Amino acid sequence: MKALVFLALALALAGGEAVAACRIESAATPTPPTASPAFCAPNSAACTRLGEAALCGCLNGDGDAIDYLQAKDGTVSARPAQVSGMYGPGDFRAFTGDVDGDGRGDIVMARLRSISNGLGVSAWQVTLAGPGDAFARPATTLDIAEFGPDIFAPRLDGAPGCRLLATRWRSDEEANYFTGVWYDVTGAGLSLAPAGGGLERRLLNSFERQRQQTAARLERSGGLAGTGEPLAWLTAPKARPFDPRLPAPADGAAGLTVAGIEARATAEGGPAGAVLVLRDAAGVETALPLIDILVGEIAARRLWPAGYRPGDDGAWTGRAALIEAESPANDGGPVVWLR
Repeated sequence: MKALVFLALALALAGGEAVAACRIESAATPTPPTASPAFCAPNSAACTRLGEAALCGCLNGDGDAIDYLQAKDGTVSARPAQVSGMYGPGDFRAFTGDVDGDGRGDIVMARLRSISNGLGVSAWQVTLAGPGDAFARPATTLDIAEFGPDIFAPRLDGAPGCRLLATRWRSDEEANYFTGVWYDVTGAGLSLAPAGGGLERRLLNSFERQRQQTAARLERSGGLAGTGEPLAWLTAPKARPFDPRLPAPADGAAGLTVAGIEARATAEGGPAGAVLVLRDAAGVETALPLIDILVGEIAARRLWPAGYRPGDDGAWTGRAALIEAESPANDGGPVVWLR
């Protein structure tokens, strides 16, 4: 595995101050294994080596995606996965590293979900999971645009572990912008905590050429289509910093309490997805798919990344909530603010 150490760039970002290293190791491109567990449909699995273990994806007999970690002794830890119609269970990149600073080797799995027509914008789901048996437990997930391993960088407070640059595209009446906001990866279930500001870069012709050239180069070197170098793009001279804090939310549907996060099938009977369950004082339930909303914290005036699901499904349970039904921060969609 190739070691990736993002230290020199972080020193520059920190004004030359010493910071702890954030080291992650990249695994090889997944390939079909010689054998797979009984729950995998024939010829559906793809695996890559993570030390003495194998990280794999496959489809079961019903066509549902499963990610699994197989130890050297054959022990398997499995978890449900979500794949898009265009990409299969083997369309992922894998990394290991102590991203939360607790001294254990965590697993980072970046799964390609889609590449748009036109600009070729790539959408990824990134999962931060524990090693061994912990791989089967709920894991932190979030959506990332133009994924590249340089979204992980050393923490600026000098603590062990990494911070993460959560990237997405936004548009206004004049242009498209590639943006990133910093979060620390914490030991509380590999969850995310706000850590610093944001960076953005307008999509001009020169940036578009750079994006396309980067994606082609990385794909030729054995990577997946749609892979980028987000931190390098957002620390270029034409990028600019911004404050990710938002104005206090306008009045919305209040009197709600978070009951938890659950996996529920769609109304059309599709694969189960994570929903945020809210209840009012009378016990009436509101269930919002995490894929459709953004979640923020009123005190910090900060949003968590798109598609964010904390590793602990009870992390927000019991908190008072307010729904901003049509928020500019979510392109007119809902934002759930937590008190």
